[in-house]
Amino acid sequence: LVYPPCDVDPLWDIPLQPRQKTILSIAQYRPEKNHALQLHAFAELLQRHPEYRAQGARLVMIGGCRHEDDERRFGELQALAQRLGVAECVSIEKNVPFERKKQLLAEAVAGLHSMSNEHFGIGIVEFMAAGAVPVAHRSGGPLLDIVSPAAVIFEDELVGEDAVGFLAATEAEYAEALHQIFRLPQAKLQAMQQRARDSSRRYSAEAYCTRFQEAMGPVCSVATDKKGQ
Repeated sequence: LVYPPCDVDPLWDIPLQPRQKTILSIAQYRPEKNHALQLHAFAELLQRHPEYRAQGARLVMIGGCRHEDDERRFGELQALAQRLGVAECVSIEKNVPFERKKQLLAEAVAGLHSMSNEHFGIGIVEFMAAGAVPVAHRSGGPLLDIVSPAAVIFEDELVGEDAVGFLAATEAEYAEALHQIFRLPQAKLQAMQQRARDSSRRYSAEAYCTRFQEAMGPVCSVATDKKGQ
């Protein structure tokens, strides 16, 4: 299996600790990215656990705006945050430079992804490489390839010691996953961060070249042999 290459190398030098109670979302302001689900899940998290608001929990969204429709959605998300009563805990930014993105990745303890049936999910890989524990949609590439193995929550407790992140589909599931990340003891959090970072290495450009050569080597050899006959 050959995964697409992701520019993760610059993110591996980000320290895993310390982290703030910052949740980061990286996605263009396109309708299929479903940013509204993230806002509703964050509002539910703060409603269930108001102590997080006092502790400075915040959701930061960054992404690109391609045209007027994206600009409109960008404004609608700001209005939704106001209606949900979380505007003071939410920052929605557009077209940020790489250094700002890297700064936020270094602060975030969790990375949020909410697109259903996304084929891959480069943003999730960036979260993992930078040490932000991913909470991704339980479908498509995130389910089948990237966030594997995912944490299992049973009766408000995490099951398993090898998870690299979380999968969710509903507002309640996202809120619960974020709660579990916030309450992890530092040693267990750092262990999950390290597992996620180690897993991200299979998506590097170097790994892509190696896998591509392994996959195509036999094909090229056959083609060369036939040409020489």
